Amino acid sequence: MNISLEEFGLELYIENHSGRIIKSLNDKYGDDSPEDDHIACRLTGALDALDSLILAHACNDIDITGKAYRNGIQTSLDAILNNLG
Repeated sequence: MNISLEEFGLELYIENHSGRIIKSLNDKYGDDSPEDDHIACRLTGALDALDSLILAHACNDIDITGKAYRNGIQTSLDAILNNLG
């Protein structure tokens, strides 16, 4: 089953408690032309970590489509982008 969180540009494929990321947060929020490669690497790593956490939750039957969960994603993104974006 595909799960799309369009407001974050995130799309996952989940099947039998396993899954993969089709569209990642880096696709929407990543920095393709960084002034500082170190900061870009940290941003990419932080967004990858958040992708992985969301995927793990979805694979373990946590509803990632609910309002409270989406609010949590937004709060996490805000913190990442404020520190590294």
